[in-house]
Amino acid sequence: MKALSHAQFMALYDEQADSIFRLCFFKTSDRDIALDLMQDSFVKVWDYLQAGNEVENLKAFTYTVARNLIKDFYKKKKSYTAGSYDDIEIIAQYNDDLTHSSTSQLAEVEQVLSLLDRLSKEDAQLLRMRLLDELSPQEIAVLLGEKENTISVRIHRALKRYREVLEGTV
Repeated sequence: MKALSHAQFMALYDEQADSIFRLCFFKTSDRDIALDLMQDSFVKVWDYLQAGNEVENLKAFTYTVARNLIKDFYKKKKSYTAGSYDDIEIIAQYNDDLTHSSTSQLAEVEQVLSLLDRLSKEDAQLLRMRLLDELSPQEIAVLLGEKENTISVRIHRALKRYREVLEGTV
């Protein structure tokens, strides 16, 4: 994909901003930092495309830029501890804009996160990418360098394990 017009970029922003914000929010647990990282992600995508660089999958590219900025944020922050970046996981049932979430919704989010802590890092990462970040199995396959069918099977198995953890707590 070549350079986008301003209108095309704004359409991308409108489509992806909530998803990128949720990713940043659940990685940092701070709304202000999440908003900054989200905005920085889109600025970097805009700059990259305006420099004449091409991107095959814009959604996956935007997601990757955001993940890299989050990693950079934790590298700069000396208090980063091993595992804290990967331990924050998905909230499948919330696709609405978390900037307007109620206290009860955030409490439910925390409860789901605690259940996801019982999954392997691989399962949690796949579920986060599929459900929170709303990436397709094809996009996840591109990001992870695996076959789409393999990713679909792994997602199915991860969801099964998540349901087992959920049923065990009821």
